[in-house]
Amino acid sequence: MLLLDRNDLSYCKHCAMLRPPRTHHCRQCRRCVRKMDHHCPVINNCVGFGNYKFFVLLLVYGWALCWIGWPTALTKFVLVEWEGPNTTDAQLVIGMILAMAYALVLTLFGGMHLRMVFINKTTLEQMDDCSRGNKYDVGAMENFYQVFGRKKHLWPLPVFTAEGDGCRYPSAVDVAHVV
Repeated sequence: MLLLDRNDLSYCKHCAMLRPPRTHHCRQCRRCVRKMDHHCPVINNCVGFGNYKFFVLLLVYGWALCWIGWPTALTKFVLVEWEGPNTTDAQLVIGMILAMAYALVLTLFGGMHLRMVFINKTTLEQMDDCSRGNKYDVGAMENFYQVFGRKKHLWPLPVFTAEGDGCRYPSAVDVAHVV
């Protein structure tokens, strides 16, 4: 069991209370968020310990749909001849261009977040200091289990499976002592 050391706590001047490690105050939500990654304007909520898996799945599902969508629309123009300018075809072309753009953006953004899952860093921690070591990196699969859980059949489902309580996190030092 991981113990929460008083030295790990910090004080939030906005909430006027102690907060566990990796917790940050969000100015938009006006609350402290455990393992805060970022405030996302798309979902109008903070991404952190309680919903990081759902956010990553949103990126993966959106990525998959875009990569299925634009080739499907392109197939219409390859297999069915062009009927001249009309509203339906114009909508299809605009949708195909948007799906291509989103596919590219989600490939980059989703890839960045999947990488951060495997190295156990949040966006805020990544932006804070890239040169510093990461004491929470306990190995790629253990990091993945912290977000997605150990039950493989639940990984693709939007159900909460994260390990821990969002207040205590294993560190590389803890893992080295166990081995």
